[in-house]
Amino acid sequence: MPVDFIWERQPGHVPAAPSHREVADVPIDFTPTRRFHTTRHVWRTTEPLPAALYAPPPALTALAAYLDQDTPL
Repeated sequence: MPVDFIWERQPGHVPAAPSHREVADVPIDFTPTRRFHTTRHVWRTTEPLPAALYAPPPALTALAAYLDQDTPL
């Protein structure tokens, strides 16, 4: 099952010229009228993950089960 991973540093197993993205999530100024974030580079890869290891957190499973019991067919 393919899963996306976000890396803060270029992973070694990515080709030499990877596509990367910039995200603006590094806070610089918290003043309400001058709030500002600077950018940083991140890399995204899609890695295979065995289906046995791919399971939602228990809270999501419980929530889905709760919602399913009241879902009209």
